[in-house]
Amino acid sequence: MELAPRRHGRLRAVVMGTLFGLTLACAFVASLDANDTKEVKAKRESVWKAFTGEDGEWTKLGKPAPGDWLARFPEEGETFEEYVEEMKDGRPTPTSRIVFVPLGDFAKDHAELMKLMQEYSEVFFAIKTEVAPARALPPKAFAKSRGQYNGDKILNLLAKERPEDAIAYVAFTDQDLYSPGLNFVFGEGSEEDRVGVWSISRLGDPPELLARRTLQLMNHEVGHIFGIDHCIFYECSMDGSNSLEEGDRHPIHFCPLDEKKLAWFFGFETPAHYRKLSAFYKTHGLAGEAPFLDRVLERVGK
Repeated sequence: MELAPRRHGRLRAVVMGTLFGLTLACAFVASLDANDTKEVKAKRESVWKAFTGEDGEWTKLGKPAPGDWLARFPEEGETFEEYVEEMKDGRPTPTSRIVFVPLGDFAKDHAELMKLMQEYSEVFFAIKTEVAPARALPPKAFAKSRGQYNGDKILNLLAKERPEDAIAYVAFTDQDLYSPGLNFVFGEGSEEDRVGVWSISRLGDPPELLARRTLQLMNHEVGHIFGIDHCIFYECSMDGSNSLEEGDRHPIHFCPLDEKKLAWFFGFETPAHYRKLSAFYKTHGLAGEAPFLDRVLERVGK
């Protein structure tokens, strides 16, 4: 669960959990939240209208339930045009890459998971993803009284050492993280510095569940590093989540709007992207995710 909203001004996002599971429900038009402003209502309607015909498999968001993310943190949402205007000067170059940094014994103890994340990143973001040599957790980030590592201090270290061509520089650990003022965090990220650090220590078992949650944590939070705000329009991997139960309702995929943002940012074609993702899910024991994308492909064209 994400217990703090993304900080605007393109600063840090504190992640108290995230976005697990898959939603296969057919789309429906739900009543809008009565607390929405006229501007937000108009924005929702405009986005839904823009994707009429290709969003038939996607569930439109309506009024949030008590305790849900949008009930606690009302957000304005971000259109495609707003995203392009904001990110037009930050797109990747031909030499850009994503770099994963395993901390401590993560790469050794979770070698298969690390390999899975690397492959998924290359498919999901359509960009070269490399795993850097393992490095020790910084001793100065460890709070002995808490038995946890300070995510802020790790982020500051990553920002100083991020390679010039790393469009995202993301560290992973199996040690528990915290941020000042919070009991724990699943991770933290900075769009401004293009860095993040995330922990799997609270993502649970069995391995299949851990894998799905880790992949979804990765695509959601790296999506934030690439400037994509929380989605308020559809059930989507970019939705905010205020509890594990709410997170379990969200799909692992990006909705049509956020997929369009990602396709523009990285310069790929959506049908080919969906085909590669579907093949990935089938190959790696996540076949339950593939039928949804296969149905979407029937609408967007093969």
